[in-house]
Amino acid sequence: MPSSPYNYNLPVSDEMFFGRQADLVEMVDGLTATPGDSFALTAGRRMGKTSLLEAVERTLLPSNSSQTRMFLIVPLPFDFTGEEIDSVAKFFDLVHMQARDKLKDLLLAAEIAPFTAEVGQPPAPALRRALEAWGRVIVDRTGQRLRLVLLLDECEQIVDHAWTPELYNALRYLLVGKTTRSLIKVVLCGSHRFLTQVRQEGSPLRNILKYHALQVLDRTSTLELISKPTGNILADNIMSSIADQSGGHPFLTQYLMHELGESGFHDVSTNAIEKVVAKFHHKRHDFGDWLGGLGQSGPAVYRLIVENDGLFSEEAIRAATQPNASDLAQVLDALCYHGLITCEANGKYRVAGKMFQEWFMVNVAPLLQQGRVTHFGWQDDPNSLRHRLDDLRENLQIIEEQKSKHVMDVEVSLQLIKQERHTRSEIVDLERRLSLDSADSAR
Repeated sequence: MPSSPYNYNLPVSDEMFFGRQADLVEMVDGLTATPGDSFALTAGRRMGKTSLLEAVERTLLPSNSSQTRMFLIVPLPFDFTGEEIDSVAKFFDLVHMQARDKLKDLLLAAEIAPFTAEVGQPPAPALRRALEAWGRVIVDRTGQRLRLVLLLDECEQIVDHAWTPELYNALRYLLVGKTTRSLIKVVLCGSHRFLTQVRQEGSPLRNILKYHALQVLDRTSTLELISKPTGNILADNIMSSIADQSGGHPFLTQYLMHELGESGFHDVSTNAIEKVVAKFHHKRHDFGDWLGGLGQSGPAVYRLIVENDGLFSEEAIRAATQPNASDLAQVLDALCYHGLITCEANGKYRVAGKMFQEWFMVNVAPLLQQGRVTHFGWQDDPNSLRHRLDDLRENLQIIEEQKSKHVMDVEVSLQLIKQERHTRSEIVDLERRLSLDSADSAR
């Protein structure tokens, strides 16, 4: 039996990139314009941030014929989980090294000179000098202008680091500097805590980034994701049922299709869909993780939307919440970019899909009634952490199976290497947190 085209653990390839074309066009247009934009890309876990970031990288590569001819654009991807970046100096060392290597390869030239920061001096001015010098070489050699595009994934991982404010200040220095603002753009990719950090009063990046939040796939794109990779083999009512369950959430759609395709797509029934849905929260514990990213008022606001599906605007929700949720706008944004609700054209909010809704009403809503659900308490509960650790170990096993298929190849794909590093790092972090919890309990 041929392998399933659906993989819910890894970023998607071009062939499986559905429903994000408008997001891709907006970001590529902004990154290649004059003067151009830098972006804060926000979404919940498994909403497709990395897939979109990789699509941006592919589109910006110099070999892509659609790239603007005004600029020689050099996209550089970095993952704050997998790159082992532990300081601003290390970050800029990596940027400098990778940019220089890329330019040398592109120009087949040795005159791309290195520039390093002096000991004790901030690294951003050294990169400024390098960009200015490289820009002059590129104009002389190609007639084009240099533009470096930093694609920074998993920014959530550096929110609590002591050196993060210094990094944000350094990026601001380059993004607004008179001689560098056209030479460099960035995309910073993260979720709720990252967005809160960069948008807060006093953040160096607050007013210089364009904010772009991912939403669930629209109905048409969701049905395309279900139908095209399977050769339109499923009946309309089956595809509709899958779309209703996932609500257009890309991970949930991929998961359902992967599980349903384990024994082939010829005999998929509504009963089979219900069985996969029923087993999901026993096999995986993503819903608990998502709940932890909704802010303190998130669960109560979500329940209100469930109970008044498609009827409430933001104003109506604000009037109905007791006590009034001061962070309501942020909570609604978080619910949208976690893929749990959508905002209709009339400004009213609707539940996105049935899977999370049904899990929430059975497992969370009763605790809300008893006042036993808190943002931090749910997310950091040791049982939830253990479930998350089990999921990550399962993901790592799948990645290792994927890697084994590359044994005869010259090299394993960079995408798999990055995902493996990321997963291993998360496993180590969760094991550490569980160890600390055990030590505290033993005292």
